[in-house]
Amino acid sequence: MRERDEDPDGWYRFSKEKLLYLDAIKQLAEFVGSEPSNLVFVENASTGTNTALNSIRFQTGDKILFTSHGYAAVAKNVANLRKRAGITEVCLDLKLPIRSEDDIISQFERVISENEGIKVALIDHITCPSAILMPLKSLIDLCHRNGILVIVDGAHAPGHIPLNLEELSADFYTGNIHKWLFSPRGCALFWVHPNHHDSVSPLVVSRNHERKTLVERFIPDATRDSSAYLVVPDALRFHKSLGGLDVILRRNRDSLRGVAKLLAESWNSEVYPLADHLRAPNMALVAMPSIFQELFEPSDANCTKMMEWLHGKNVFVCFSSVSGKIWARLSMQVWNCFEDYLKVRDAVHEMKEEVPYIIEEGKFSFELKQSKL
Repeated sequence: MRERDEDPDGWYRFSKEKLLYLDAIKQLAEFVGSEPSNLVFVENASTGTNTALNSIRFQTGDKILFTSHGYAAVAKNVANLRKRAGITEVCLDLKLPIRSEDDIISQFERVISENEGIKVALIDHITCPSAILMPLKSLIDLCHRNGILVIVDGAHAPGHIPLNLEELSADFYTGNIHKWLFSPRGCALFWVHPNHHDSVSPLVVSRNHERKTLVERFIPDATRDSSAYLVVPDALRFHKSLGGLDVILRRNRDSLRGVAKLLAESWNSEVYPLADHLRAPNMALVAMPSIFQELFEPSDANCTKMMEWLHGKNVFVCFSSVSGKIWARLSMQVWNCFEDYLKVRDAVHEMKEEVPYIIEEGKFSFELKQSKL
């Protein structure tokens, strides 16, 4: 930022940055239904979940509940805690089909009843690989009734769905601003329930670490480039200029439903089997054509290799390995048009035609199913 570079001492030493930071927090808090005193910025949702877990005192044998549809980095975070603090992992493998909220809630109820001693539940608001809009408030209440702390990974939520963080009343909530709310990359929110303010500090110990309030402890320190945080008010204004959340959601949801149906019919496959009200508005999953399901292991490695192949054709779509299949995870934002998805459709058909060559030549070293060799 020019103002910062023209006067770095005034910027870093004499609170110019602090005032802009506090204003950005205030405006973001209004958008996500938060008291400003409960909200701070972090670099991304992974930083938020790490910060939350780092603030909790674990004892050997404590259990952490997460699901098979969570973000891979979260599972690695939990695995690290197992090595470092001796906690036990409890992974709920969400089963399909999911026809109602009760289908999800009952699976959580079962795993909680079968695993005494769960201390923390890590719950996605919108699941990363499967784009399920979780019945979050009901799950938070269920966990709290059972004495379980809740950390919500809302990586895909801000700017994607309406939020009222005070009403949700999780213990911790984190979500990216740079995914759906137009901020530059490296910007996320971290909401902390007042009960936990005193135990939460940034991961890096620095000058503000012992400040009295939560917000003061997270005000950017030293010479970090915090531009992504400070332009959040501009991102909010741009979001509003497009019509606001209701208009954007209606446009994206309606367009994406038609696109998902078209691709499923073209590929002779299926849309992920969910109740409509549990589908994330801006995201949808369509199963890859049967030849991919028959020949290739549904693995993260294969999904990455398929993305690499498409990227080489100047087309990109995210692939997910979830529920025993490989899926194309589609996203719709205001800059996407119908023709974008026709390119995805045709590129997948082209990749399907090249499968024999891929196998014969070992292209990208795909993991083949042993039964098909």
